[in-house]
Amino acid sequence: MSSLLFWIIAAATLVFIFWPFWRRRVALEGVTNGVSSRLADLLAQRDNLLAAIKDIEFDYEMGKISKEDFEQIREQYRRQAIDLFKRIDAARGQSIPRQKLETELQLLRQQRGGGSRFCPACGAPAPATHRFCSHCGEKLSG
Repeated sequence: MSSLLFWIIAAATLVFIFWPFWRRRVALEGVTNGVSSRLADLLAQRDNLLAAIKDIEFDYEMGKISKEDFEQIREQYRRQAIDLFKRIDAARGQSIPRQKLETELQLLRQQRGGGSRFCPACGAPAPATHRFCSHCGEKLSG
């Protein structure tokens, strides 16, 4: 009787230990089924990049890196993220033609009564209600 109880506890312990690994493998298989390996690679890069951004922000908040280093690294990660998200959209077939975007932006500007300004970094027009440039992501003044 005690031998049976031992084996039940041992089996339950092994299931408890290996359950997260098995569940993660099933979840990853679900993500990659029906998705090209290129898109799966891009999604993995996205996850790694987002984790790196969180890590660098945490390190800065903890005082492990200087403000100058943080801003430099954050800008580098931001550019990588923009490029990566564009590649993911293209791999998914969701890239929107620039002309269509410009037309929609112009329509929105007209509906909001114009009031546009220009980005100091790239010179793209930006509606007065936006805090960041929709073209390059730079923070708009005022």
